Amino acid sequence: MDEDGIVKYPAPVLRRKASPVSRITPDIEALIQRMMASLKWWNGLGIAAPQVGVPLRLFIMAPPDQPMRVILNPRIIERSQEQVADLEGCLSIPALYGKVARARAIVLKGLNRHGKPIQLTLEGVAARIAQHEIDHLDGILFIDRADPATLFWSDPTPKEEEMV
Repeated sequence: MDEDGIVKYPAPVLRRKASPVSRITPDIEALIQRMMASLKWWNGLGIAAPQVGVPLRLFIMAPPDQPMRVILNPRIIERSQEQVADLEGCLSIPALYGKVARARAIVLKGLNRHGKPIQLTLEGVAARIAQHEIDHLDGILFIDRADPATLFWSDPTPKEEEMV
């Protein structure tokens, strides 16, 4: 893990299937707070627990113009047949981007940060973020799904330069 708190590729934790969260403990609450702080600092759209070195099935998403949402033990129960290819990047692979085709809409079940069951219908960017983060929980990175012809390195932002 780098000093910014984000685990970078090719760290093994990014390739492992994460374990379910069995109960909400003070350690889980502290993890959620740490992940929220990282997501805000990086102005990111989503972060999964393996990206901070913790192999648990927990992610946080922050779609534009929507509140941050904590989701534990997520599973996609329905996907639209319509796929949309769009650019993705990842805090764990700074400055690399590529087009990934994902379902335009999904229905997701899981638990909220208080351990209560939730079911969400997500579309567009929110659906893309959730699918990207759930992939992290299964040891899959966006580079595994990206069209190889679309992968490119961008000039790193000052924050990304600190990460490399």
